Amino acid sequence: MGQTKTTSERIYSMSSPDVIQKLNLSSVLISASVFMFGVLLFLFIWKQEDSSSFISMTLFTIGIICFLWSIYRIFWQSKEWVYLKTGSSIREGSCFFDNENLLDLINCFDENSIQNSKVICAKKSGNVRLDYMLSKDHKFAAVQLFHFIPYTYEPASRIFYLTGKDAEEFAIKLINSKF
Repeated sequence: MGQTKTTSERIYSMSSPDVIQKLNLSSVLISASVFMFGVLLFLFIWKQEDSSSFISMTLFTIGIICFLWSIYRIFWQSKEWVYLKTGSSIREGSCFFDNENLLDLINCFDENSIQNSKVICAKKSGNVRLDYMLSKDHKFAAVQLFHFIPYTYEPASRIFYLTGKDAEEFAIKLINSKF
């Protein structure tokens, strides 16, 4: 299973030496293109004689939407998590379980018995949340369990780092929604 961290650390602020956050060049290029399209729309409207026409107002609205969307993409979607050993990008997600499954899930990850664990079906909502980060090549996964305490989810386990075969088995169970 690998290293584990204390329950005060959350999975999305983890400090694994195998994972870094990198600038996603394609996202930056798309954002810059959308930004330039918005600027071109503004320039086109500025050169129009009748700037109060329906077409000018529509183009102005589209220009504002392009400008705001590009700013959002630059600041919030321009970075991605990457697994260093394979260079694979990492996706994040969550799945939910019932309260009575919490100990079984903790034991499953704690004892390195993902393959031999009893079958627990994931749900669309529940009192136990499993947050994960999984590389696209299924060679790395980070997993943490949370339980619902009124108004918020609190950490119920430390962060489990899965690599190699363990990460692949976790990915298979995640795809099937059965742990």
